[in-house]
Amino acid sequence: MIQFRLTTKLFRKIKEKPNTDIGDLEGQLKSWHSTLFMSGRYQYILFSNSTTLYSFMVSGRGITNKNTYFEAFLQNLKYQLTNDFLFGFYDRLIPNKSEEIDFLKTKNKSILGSIGDFVQLIKYDITDKNADILDAASFLKPSV
Repeated sequence: MIQFRLTTKLFRKIKEKPNTDIGDLEGQLKSWHSTLFMSGRYQYILFSNSTTLYSFMVSGRGITNKNTYFEAFLQNLKYQLTNDFLFGFYDRLIPNKSEEIDFLKTKNKSILGSIGDFVQLIKYDITDKNADILDAASFLKPSV
């Protein structure tokens, strides 16, 4: 099972309702937080692992339901892990397509605070430095 803890804005965007909190995977690698934010006129979604805070962001364009949300997550996580030379984590972090997916409300204030900090840094890079989406998220990459 994989759990996504979404903000209210993101629940509205993908037209989903939060499931009841059944078992907590927080503290495991298959628990993710995500938030929707705007920078300028563009929407972005930031994904952060609940345990490691390994984060990456995607454009929010075209993500309108849980299927497109999950596809964007899978494609971009694989791409990001490959670019960060973290090939071995792919199987641990990527669920099977048949695996159960739970959408839950966010509840960990510590993780939400870190995500809020990430969002502010990304917005600064995009608006003040005129960075593109990949350059704006460069601070999210681990040092190898």
